[in-house]
Formats: sequence, structure tokens, C-alpha cells
Amino acid sequence: MLYNVFTDFFEKYYWNGIKYDAAYNWVDTLTYAVLFVGFVWLLYSKVFEKKKINVDKHFIFALVGWIIFGSAMRAAEDAEIFKTSLLVTPFFYITVFAIAFPSLLIALKFNKTVPYWKSWGGAGYLLGILVLAQLPLKNANGLLLSFGIWVLWVAVFWGLHKLKPEVLSRWNFAALSAQMFDAASTFAALTFYPGFWEKHVLGSTLMMFFESKNLLLINGSASWIMFALKLAVVPLVLYAIDKYGESDSEKNFLKMIILMLGFAVGLRNTLEIGMA
Repeated sequence: MLYNVFTDFFEKYYWNGIKYDAAYNWVDTLTYAVLFVGFVWLLYSKVFEKKKINVDKHFIFALVGWIIFGSAMRAAEDAEIFKTSLLVTPFFYITVFAIAFPSLLIALKFNKTVPYWKSWGGAGYLLGILVLAQLPLKNANGLLLSFGIWVLWVAVFWGLHKLKPEVLSRWNFAALSAQMFDAASTFAALTFYPGFWEKHVLGSTLMMFFESKNLLLINGSASWIMFALKLAVVPLVLYAIDKYGESDSEKNFLKMIILMLGFAVGLRNTLEIGMA
């Protein structure tokens, strides 16, 4: 009896979302969030801090290659080039990490011969290009639309950074810009391309509210709410990191995580539009 209750609960709130690549709910969202925060803390304290891995511009340059690889792999699963639950959240993050992290450790071992960020980053870019080449990208207008909206936000933030660097530092500019890539791609997909839908529970709940009230709709969609959410939440998180972070190393690591998540989801969404 108790076993059936547990299995029904697990299937309803966790497994169905993975099996059918369906929308998230409050239960799996909160669970994944707690697990992710715990994982990030362990990764920093047990690996980055101990091995003194410096999250600087070289690290970010190399990381972008792996973000491209991961986003392309996720899009390839949606295009059924690869059909496996290992490329569906949350297993997707584990799969990409299981490839990228050992590659980083190997690159660090040979750092004196070849700077790790060159070998590690090169591997990421190579894999990313190989997977991108498999994607049936045919919607050039959609790609330009998503990237174009994002570039407008980047220009706004860059202007603010140049005018008030004490308000928006270079790191905060990068993290906020990456998160707005997610918002821009979501806005482009939901507003201009029928068939796309928002999986994340907070965003979808707010969109449904405005759409049910027929308030502030653009082409029948309230997907603009993603911009408002990012602008409301991300600066507060960055402020908290700056205020309560114990060291520059810790602050940069946490901002790198924010950057990685925003850019990864934004690129995956943009590739999805490109295949529409």
C-alpha cells in the first residue's frame, strides 16, 4: 500500500515529466532546485576551492564551448537525432557534466604543457560544432529574431555598465546578459512561433494569469513576463552574492553558474526556433 502511494507520487510528480519531456510542476521544480544548490556548493568547496581553479575570462571562454555542446545535444534530442532520457532534464545536466568535468580534470593535469583552457575549451567547441552540424537548422529568421532581441538587451546592459560600473560590474553584466538570452529566446518562441510552450512552472503560471485576463498581450501571448522575471530576480541574486559572498573566487564561481544556466537555456531555445 505504502509502496504504491510512493510509486504513484514519484511517477506523477517526477517520472512523467522526464518520460514525456513534459512541463515541470512545483514538486519537481523545488526538488531539483534544492539538489542543484547542494551540488553547486559541493562542487565549489570540494573541487574548485581545493584545486584553486580560477574562474576568470579564460575559464569562461572555455566553458562557452561546453555550453554550446550541451545546448546542441539537448536540441538534438528534441529533434530525435538522439532519443534518450539521458538528455532530458534533470539527467541532461548529469550527462553533460559527466563528459565535461573529467575533460577539465584531464586538461588541468597537462596544464603546464598546454594551458587547460585551450585544450578543454577546444574539446568543447569541437564537440559543439560536430553536434550543431547535425541539427536541421532551417529557420534563419527565427535565429536572427532570438539573437537580435538578446543583442538589444546586451547593448542596454553594456551602456549601463559603462555609465555606472559600480552598479553593474563586468561580471554582473555578463551574468545578467546571459540570463536575458533565456528570456529573449522564450519571448521570441512563444510570441511568434505557435507550438512552443513554457515548461517552467513560475513563468507559465504568470503567463496563464495575464492571458486569462487578456492583459498586456503581444500577439496573444504574455511571454514578455520572462523579461520582468529576470529583471526582478537576477539583479537581487547578484546583489546578494556581492554582499554576502566570502571571497572573489566564490562570487565569480556563483556568477559563472548563473551565466551558464542562462546562456545554456537561451541557446537551446534559440536552436529549437531555428529548427521550427
